[in-house]
Amino acid sequence: MEIPEVTEIGWYRHGAAPGQPGSTVLVAHVWWGDTPGPFYRLGALEPGALIEVEGEDGAVHRYVVVELTMYDKDSLPDRLWLKSGPETLALITCGGEYDRATRRYKENIVVYAVPIVEATDSLPSL
Repeated sequence: MEIPEVTEIGWYRHGAAPGQPGSTVLVAHVWWGDTPGPFYRLGALEPGALIEVEGEDGAVHRYVVVELTMYDKDSLPDRLWLKSGPETLALITCGGEYDRATRRYKENIVVYAVPIVEATDSLPSL
């Protein structure tokens, strides 16, 4: 996965797109040099937080955070890369302890969110 520029949010193009089945994966920096990245506050999100993502079609997709976790850099789980199944949003950035020798964080913060189903979406049509 290619990491975007410091001010950009990247989308894992081999996964799902917002609003589609599977896992939509977005990545961004937490910090780069002295510049906070787009996911600077990602680690502060808590279950219940709302996230809005604009899809390629311009539609806004709304999600609610259900989990925040950390993984070692080399241990991202398979559930991040699903191309089918329930729609999920996964936001990834660096986190955990910062290793000054390698100038890298040792872990990744991952926030999982699921679509918000509006009450009117579940009403039967007449």
